[in-house]
Amino acid sequence: MSRDNRPSTREEQQEKQTIRKRRVPLGRHRMRLKIDPKLLPDNMVARWINDDGQRLQEAMDAGYQFVNDPEMRVGEGAQEGRDKMSGYVRTLVGEDRQNNPMYGYLMMIEKELYEADQKEKQHEINLIEKSLKRGTDKEGQVGRDGRYIPKEGITIETKQ
Repeated sequence: MSRDNRPSTREEQQEKQTIRKRRVPLGRHRMRLKIDPKLLPDNMVARWINDDGQRLQEAMDAGYQFVNDPEMRVGEGAQEGRDKMSGYVRTLVGEDRQNNPMYGYLMMIEKELYEADQKEKQHEINLIEKSLKRGTDKEGQVGRDGRYIPKEGITIETKQ
């Protein structure tokens, strides 16, 4: 029924649906940090970084830049998530140790730098895995009393 007690037309019902916020059932997995990647430059990789301690400064020192795009919406409900002072894209991610709101900021870095960082991280992982297979620590030392090496030796199987 419409406000004047006449049956609603199909157009009025459709208009109500478009005006009403999209309903997300309670308890359903939500994509709270979802963004539209088409709004980012092709040569950039985006990532959410929490405003926790020096993390934002560390990110800037590593080459990350804040995303400041008025068209960017955050989450499934496509809410505007912008800091009113700076205009940077952000969203509430939790609380800090003093129970103050903690925000995650959307930052981006050149794809070339991102891939170089990932390669460096993978190199560290490979060294650790190599030492695990040998039964040694990162410095190449066997654990005290050989406790890290079982009598059968160490085998690591990877499933792909």
